[in-house]
Amino acid sequence: MTDEEKQQRLDEGSLLDHYKRLNAPAPGSFAWMNDRALYATAFEHSDSGEYAMVKLMSAWFQRNLRIASNLWSVPKEDDERVLVVYGASHVPGLKQILTGTPMMAPVNPRPYLDA
Repeated sequence: MTDEEKQQRLDEGSLLDHYKRLNAPAPGSFAWMNDRALYATAFEHSDSGEYAMVKLMSAWFQRNLRIASNLWSVPKEDDERVLVVYGASHVPGLKQILTGTPMMAPVNPRPYLDA
């Protein structure tokens, strides 16, 4: 898809539709291709024993830990919910971290967004 076609699609649709397309985990989606390129690059351009993927994934997990830490400081005492908007690649890691944190309870935002 050309840049012009992407822009036309964005101009004619909603921002929510755009984010859904970008973050769809389906093969061929932007998120899927981005992950494949990331992993392939890390493995293909590293020497034996360099552990580029370990370094990459450690940095990614550290980023998710920082996001979770920031989420803890965002809400006011009487707030019930915080909407977090990140790319689909962050969802598994954030879900793991936040589910294991007793003072947070992550929920899928789709029922609220589809309403």
